[in-house]
Amino acid sequence: MKFRLIVCGTNTTKSSPKLNFAESDAARILDHFTGALGPLSATSDAQMLLGASATRQNILNSLTRLGRETPDYLVFYFSGHGGTESIEAVDASLHYMHLANAISAARASRTLIILDVCHAGAFRRFFKEARVNPSGFIKPDWLIALSKANPGTRIMMAATEDQNAKESAAKEGGHFTSAILAALGACEGDIIIGNKRWISDHRAFAQAWNAVRTESGGEQEPVGIGLDGYLPLALSQAGSAVGSAVITSINHSGTELIFETSLGERSKIETHATAVLMRPSQILHQEKLSVRPLGNREVCRGVVRVDPDALVEKLGFSLSWFYYKQVELCWHLILTDDHHHELDVALLPVTLRQS
Repeated sequence: MKFRLIVCGTNTTKSSPKLNFAESDAARILDHFTGALGPLSATSDAQMLLGASATRQNILNSLTRLGRETPDYLVFYFSGHGGTESIEAVDASLHYMHLANAISAARASRTLIILDVCHAGAFRRFFKEARVNPSGFIKPDWLIALSKANPGTRIMMAATEDQNAKESAAKEGGHFTSAILAALGACEGDIIIGNKRWISDHRAFAQAWNAVRTESGGEQEPVGIGLDGYLPLALSQAGSAVGSAVITSINHSGTELIFETSLGERSKIETHATAVLMRPSQILHQEKLSVRPLGNREVCRGVVRVDPDALVEKLGFSLSWFYYKQVELCWHLILTDDHHHELDVALLPVTLRQS
């Protein structure tokens, strides 16, 4: 099976105001599809055109090359400026009709198009014209019927034809792309493949649609076409953890914890290490460290230090008492994912003495 991904994003164009997150949104989409939750095992199956490389001709050339491969799956993503007739590449407008023709010519068995641009909903008209009858005009009331008859084509658009697609400084990304990625990281899987659950196109879009519409107060409403629920987009981690995280070594004292973990098949997924210094009736110190490995096999190191004076104060002992006594404590180290699934845990008794 051939799965190909083309990701494009540009913050700048010749005539439109500069965007803040179009390029980083495209990079996040690439990270998802090539990470542990996505379908691609190698970045060689993906192409990213960012900034100056996201030219009109480069986008069309990338799609033309795919036509020689006839992939089974094609995902095309674009983030930037757009209008009712075209998307805006870094150097020129790319008319929806030309984009639609190029995607159709790639002849992928299953195609997913994601457009995070203003007025993205206008694309649906041009794509259906190109797919069914490039030289003619199709009446709007036929569009939905044709999309049902053509289940190989799926389109996610950030907003309706008369709406703007907005960015969010808080999310550091576009509302729509952020919502899609949030859904792919959080949803329960609705497609079962082997003993794993995958999140479908329909489920991811439905959650994203609700989030964007709610956050924007109805001012931005994504549009989906042909999302039949049969295209898996992400391995779900909601029901069980993905990959493995194992504590491989620990050195500790009463005021310091040094540990190493081995992470397997968790590329681009955050793993959290929570270290707690405690005694039976009291938490004395708690600290959380997070890591997001770039590879599928990585060893990560963490260090947690406790201020001795603050520890004595929490224990409630005077320094003179503490000098002659010892205290039995315990380090509790736990590795979890974003869904609070426990990946590994260690309990380490420690005797604290004043020397």
